[in-house]
Amino acid sequence: DQGNLGVALHTTRPIKQGEELTFDYAACTSSEREWREAICLCGAPSCRGSFVELVAADELQQCLKRAHNPLDAVALLLRACLPSQSTEYVQTLSNHGFKRAFFDCIDDHTPPVWLERYVAELISFLEFERGQLPYALLRYYGRDKDGENGSAAAVRARLVLEQRVQSLACAVSVARRVQRLTRETGEPLRMASSDEAAAVLRQRLLKLSVFAQRCSDLKVR
Repeated sequence: DQGNLGVALHTTRPIKQGEELTFDYAACTSSEREWREAICLCGAPSCRGSFVELVAADELQQCLKRAHNPLDAVALLLRACLPSQSTEYVQTLSNHGFKRAFFDCIDDHTPPVWLERYVAELISFLEFERGQLPYALLRYYGRDKDGENGSAAAVRARLVLEQRVQSLACAVSVARRVQRLTRETGEPLRMASSDEAAAVLRQRLLKLSVFAQRCSDLKVR
């Protein structure tokens, strides 16, 4: 109303006056100290005892180690920067509720298309990770260790996804801040032309030849 933002909470059952309500923020941490200090006092029989979930650093890396190495990360950014007529990224962002506020658009300007496409690429991997991470966690822990089962692994995967999205939002905010300060909104990567690629190759070969000449045990052919 009148431009003010508000939060509305809806219940699935009648709430009595004075009844205490609790809310699971579904937050996670990799700090055992923070986890032990985050004691929940809701008293619900199903409560896990802490209002944050402990997710070890190794758990967060299970799918990243297998399916997202540094080369994959560069490939995602390159795909986002290359010219494309596809608008599938718009639907991907819309499905996850990533709108103008997510891209820190405080004025009438729209975010760079490459940034929107890059975020959509990352979201696609996060969806893949959420689907694969429960199986990776079961392999990591063993199906019977600490009572780990499919349901618990799925919950951890969801928490990891939410943490990833929060980190992504922070990274986008920083990127948009840098863009406003530097007034640079162009793509960070672009495909080199044939002449540029040939020039770089010649330069590298020349350096390699100079290095070889300096080594007495190598012969340049």
